Formats: sequence, structure tokens, C-alpha cells
Amino acid sequence: MLMVVGIQEGCINHALLTAQAIANDGLPLIGWVANRINPGLAHYAEIIDVLSKKLPAPLIGELPYLPRAEQRELSRYVDLDMLGNVMAIDRIPA
Repeated sequence: MLMVVGIQEGCINHALLTAQAIANDGLPLIGWVANRINPGLAHYAEIIDVLSKKLPAPLIGELPYLPRAEQRELSRYVDLDMLGNVMAIDRIPA
């Protein structure tokens, strides 16, 4: 499961609860993407730091605030190679 977190006030608790719900459903959380939805958020870097330390999956990209984002623009902000590496690791038999 790939989780996208809208970075805003209160998102840390929401992201942690969502990650727990994913785990409770027996699904792997293979990564997360930070989506900056408020360009004026004062504590953006601190929120990313806390989530990076507390979430049990790697940050694979940060989408900056883009008022009229197009799909082809978004791909340059996500490390798809990292996502592929994580998925390959999850497929290794125990």
C-alpha cells in the first residue's frame, strides 16, 4: 500500500492512524508521499521530519504545492525506483 499524506495541521496523527489501520488489515505499507496542500504552512519541514521518523515505511517523494498540477509534472517528485526496490524486497520469500 502506498500512502499519500496531505501535509497540514493535524496530519501527523491522521497519518499514524492510517498506517496502523493498514497494518491491522494485514497489508504492507511500502512507502508514503508527502503532498504539500498549503504553501503557507509554517512547520512543513518539521512535520516531514516527524513523519519520516514515526512511519514504518520510507518517504518516496514530496509533491510541492502546485495550484494546477498536471500528471506528467508530478512524476518528477516521486522516486519510483525506490518504490520498485521496496516492492522487490517484499516479494522475497521468507
